[in-house]
Amino acid sequence: MTRYFATINAGRVVLTTNDKHHLLHVMRSRIGDKLEIVFNAKLFVAEIQQLKPLIIEVIDEIYETEDPLNLTLIYALPKGEKLDLVIQKATELGVERIILFMSKRSVARWSDEDVARKLARLQTIAKEASAQAKRLSIPSLKFISSFEEVLKLQFDQKLIASEFEVKKPPFAVKISIHDDVSIIIGPEGGFALDEVKDAIAHGYRPISLGNTILRSETAAISAIAILGYIKNHALI
Repeated sequence: MTRYFATINAGRVVLTTNDKHHLLHVMRSRIGDKLEIVFNAKLFVAEIQQLKPLIIEVIDEIYETEDPLNLTLIYALPKGEKLDLVIQKATELGVERIILFMSKRSVARWSDEDVARKLARLQTIAKEASAQAKRLSIPSLKFISSFEEVLKLQFDQKLIASEFEVKKPPFAVKISIHDDVSIIIGPEGGFALDEVKDAIAHGYRPISLGNTILRSETAAISAIAILGYIKNHALI
């Protein structure tokens, strides 16, 4: 069954305009088709009762849980469509929060006027990825322009991927499945050395993601996958 994040009001499902279009014109759903609906982190089964106007009614609630990964991706704005890819894959891999910022070497720049519109579009990507991945939650997205403000955020474990630390692989990091972990990934040109030093001064531990230089989007996806595996399997 296709999964949608929606509102339920008195037993009836309220979809967004985009989700209605997807349901009727992409999935070509018909009367009697069943859907998975997520509302308030709970999973329901609903059935299409009528098409014009569209009426969808809840017929059952399914007990399902989503183990919290407690992982925050802090990602320097990349150029082009790389950000869309990272948002999508980070969501599929289970991150709970994504914080975007501008580093010294970020090519992409967001003005104050751009932030709300860009975050809304990215939130749609995260919502669609959460539905595709059968999640019960959608990662929160936030933009903080100042790297200094980013470094003040509090986490149980704070990591930064650094090309200056090729001998500190992430498997050497001591974390547990319950730790609230953040990982900072830099832009295409990497971090300036003073940015890494500032992060270390604020309690961040530098790690390497391997002996090769990764693209920023590859680094972000790889770091999330590695840390998620470590946390979920309590290897260290």
